Amino acid sequence: MKYYSLSPGLSTGSQILLNDFKASASAIFELSTDVFDIQRESTFGSGSYINIRARVTSAVNTLTGKLRGDDWKQIIFHPYDNFTDGIGWLYKFSSNTWISVFSDVLKSVVTNCTVRRANEHLRWIGDDGVYYDVPCIVDYDLTGVRDLVRQDNIVLPQGYISVYAQLNDKTEKIRPNMRFLFGRPNQRVCWRVYGNGIMNSQGQITDDETSSRLLVLTVGGYEYNSELDNLELGICNYYKNQYSISLSSSSISGNISETYPINATLLCNSVPASGSLTYLTGASSIASISASGLLTLNASGSTIATAYMGGNSSISASALVTVTASSTSTIEVRITPSDNTSILEEDYTDFSAYLYVNSIQQADSFIFTVANSNVPVANYTMSNITDNSFRITNNAMFLEHPLLVNAISGSYIKQVSIQLNGSF
Repeated sequence: MKYYSLSPGLSTGSQILLNDFKASASAIFELSTDVFDIQRESTFGSGSYINIRARVTSAVNTLTGKLRGDDWKQIIFHPYDNFTDGIGWLYKFSSNTWISVFSDVLKSVVTNCTVRRANEHLRWIGDDGVYYDVPCIVDYDLTGVRDLVRQDNIVLPQGYISVYAQLNDKTEKIRPNMRFLFGRPNQRVCWRVYGNGIMNSQGQITDDETSSRLLVLTVGGYEYNSELDNLELGICNYYKNQYSISLSSSSISGNISETYPINATLLCNSVPASGSLTYLTGASSIASISASGLLTLNASGSTIATAYMGGNSSISASALVTVTASSTSTIEVRITPSDNTSILEEDYTDFSAYLYVNSIQQADSFIFTVANSNVPVANYTMSNITDNSFRITNNAMFLEHPLLVNAISGSYIKQVSIQLNGSF
């Protein structure tokens, strides 16, 4: 008897069996009574979700072999679903968010994972003033329970417990000794992260230190601070860094084609602070606004201009913008040299700014300010010469962004773009 090799491209015996198994599993999947429409993250840590169909079944405790309660579920994906799960992924179903704490996806014919219901939220305000809120799992078993009585007769709750959360760009900001509030609004309990209570080393790829997707915190009972913590919202240090935005005016009025700066200032505890601002108008057809906060009046009507704190839209301030038809006078600010001027390294250029009404130069004085922070201050020197002129010296070449300077006279403004080029 003579044997012939299969020609290239034909399936092997194991591949045929695998295909048959997937086809059989697919048929069982379609007939199962535990198939549901659920949601999973579109990409890890994105906070956005897509709809999928999957089997949601009871989970088994691998240590005891007994079924777990409703806080645990097993998700079995369709055999032809190419999604690769891993611990830390978020799912949504039954009015809850679930975190994957166990996965069986590597070299598995039918992939599945075990998820655990998020029963709490980690809420905090970062040093940057941004509010963070992520779902988390708080264990039910409190270990080492006892009370510690200090010399001042204050009773501190003791004991520790584990908290699980997705490890993403938000939770990477959690540091030892940070405090969190959990529980019902009228029974908040404060917990503090132990100094060595941050477990983020559960990498899912041996040679990739960044592949850990699940954060495990060990927290211990602590006391809340009535002066800094907001018990109603459940946020520690809520009043530590109070950010706000101040506007120079709550209303702006002008004619079509005129421009006005919104003049927004970010404050922390009523003191000017550094931080990014985002600007929007309710109707850009009436008034549009640039990334630096410069309003352009486009058509008759009224709208609202709002400045938001970057990363925290809950901190904002707004001004009413009213636009009327242009008058017969043509008013403009002219800067010499004109826009898009280049200055060579170690050289300087003097600029002049004047207000013109119907092409007639006026005697109005100006204030000159740098409009952006993209250019390092060490790369240039700006100095006022007169009320209508200023000088820019190119100390060092910077080609990534132009230097933007505003020339402001009352309600009129003109911006000039200056490129800091090399020496030749």
